[in-house]
Amino acid sequence: MKTTFFFLLALLSSNFLYAQEKFKIELSWPSHLNDNIFFSPPIIRRGFEDFYNIKLNTNENIFDFGKRYGFKQSAFQIIIKEKNFLEGQFDYPQPVSFQYFNSKTKQIYLSSTFFLDSGYYKILLPSMFDAYEIRVNSPINNEYSNFKKLFSDLYIKKPDNNFDSLTSLTKKQERIGSYIKNNPNSYVAFWEIVDDYTHHGYDATYLNNLYSFSTEFKKSEVYKKFEGRLKAEALTAVGNEFPNISFDKNNSLTKKSFENYKVTFIDCWSTTCLPCIRAMPEILAMHDKYKNRSINFITITDESEPKRIELAKKILRKNNIKWANYFDINKNFRNKLNVTSYPFQLLVDQNGKIILRTTGNLKEIKKYLDKEFL
Repeated sequence: MKTTFFFLLALLSSNFLYAQEKFKIELSWPSHLNDNIFFSPPIIRRGFEDFYNIKLNTNENIFDFGKRYGFKQSAFQIIIKEKNFLEGQFDYPQPVSFQYFNSKTKQIYLSSTFFLDSGYYKILLPSMFDAYEIRVNSPINNEYSNFKKLFSDLYIKKPDNNFDSLTSLTKKQERIGSYIKNNPNSYVAFWEIVDDYTHHGYDATYLNNLYSFSTEFKKSEVYKKFEGRLKAEALTAVGNEFPNISFDKNNSLTKKSFENYKVTFIDCWSTTCLPCIRAMPEILAMHDKYKNRSINFITITDESEPKRIELAKKILRKNNIKWANYFDINKNFRNKLNVTSYPFQLLVDQNGKIILRTTGNLKEIKKYLDKEFL
């Protein structure tokens, strides 16, 4: 189960107070004239789309791919010509990459991540740029280049994987924490924490490192958003109480909702999540297996549009899901639990305490239930 997704599937200086900065990139890719390439943040965790606010001027060869196909994040499609000029604005430093879908191999290839910087710079792409290292001589990118060296020894290259494997998240975050203490306005360090959360999930060290940023940096909008989501997840980690959730005027989940059952299983899904739908027969089998064991089942559907709600109802009926289902219309559940990927599941005891939290690991759920109830 992937907690991150490619959007095709589915500037740092010492001054952190950025007004809207302008950039211009002269892009060349002579081996792929009239082909398409995409310009966007490299990988985005669901629910973090609003962190990225690149504004790129469009024309007959540059399209707002995100807007056209309903993606919430910044994503642009470029038809490669002899000369390509990418001009736009950004509110604060943020990472980007070029992404290419090869119609022959049916694979997505990514360049390395680099940072948008104000000013004018040129980028020349090779014929095949999978993991191609883009080098931009600017304050932000020079800092990023040196910053990555701090923990390069903690990564190993896997021959069958496009991404290097991190050997110790704890050691990496310790080094990032030391760096922030000496560079408390560093957007490069901030985005590395976001990236680690995207790839590795929640870790308590993220919040500890965030608190080391300067008072002024903490006033930035993107900092406030990230801190809020991490706090929501920290408050709803295993061992904490399930928060009060209001779905609409007539439906809610509170501590009383769990009193009549030894354990309540909660499955959160959306109609765009294929793994969620594929897992429904397995969840139904779980229900039939444990239905006489004082275990309650609840489904929460992260949909708010009428057409999507109707589609969800059809999917639930088709899969014989007859227990309570709630629609998270106001995103109260998603925001309070910091749901950033699907399938998302919880086990809650009769006192309203969260005893297990997972993203699609039904084996872990069943292992716990078998141990406690069989």
